[in-house]
Amino acid sequence: GQKRLWLQQLGRLVDRGGRFDAAYLSMTGEDPAATASGPLQSALRRLGVPLIVAPLPGVPLEEVAGLLNRDQPGAEDDLTQLVAFALEALETAGRNVSQVSPAWARTLWEHCVAVWEATAPDVVVYGNARDPTDHLLTVSAKVVGFRPCHGPSGTAVRRRHLATTGRGLPAA
Repeated sequence: GQKRLWLQQLGRLVDRGGRFDAAYLSMTGEDPAATASGPLQSALRRLGVPLIVAPLPGVPLEEVAGLLNRDQPGAEDDLTQLVAFALEALETAGRNVSQVSPAWARTLWEHCVAVWEATAPDVVVYGNARDPTDHLLTVSAKVVGFRPCHGPSGTAVRRRHLATTGRGLPAA
């Protein structure tokens, strides 16, 4: 499915005569060792595309337990609630990551921003998992200067250019 599309897109970028520096970046909870040794890594290696795995930092349960609404019927899952809280904390700080509070939310945003700044991509294509981390990645990309645009593959954000496959992203 989507990984096949990503590989096709990466292959096309690589075939453009060095115009783009392609890399596959994973910031989800994937196990770096498993990701680095599976079929995806083999396909990336054949394309000459490096795999960068930078999982999001863990959130200390004791620091967030009071924030989670687990008792009411229809309550959102923990991840959705935590991402919503982190987004609210970032907005409250005026999108100034160094001013985000509490510390776990600041650490999360600092990680995302550091990954975008360290990799400095011109073009980022990522799948839309339609889960809360999509919004987290999109907003953090905007914090470092990517800007919205739209293309045939779906909603996009770019500093240079961040595109998604799938059905687009939630509004940031």
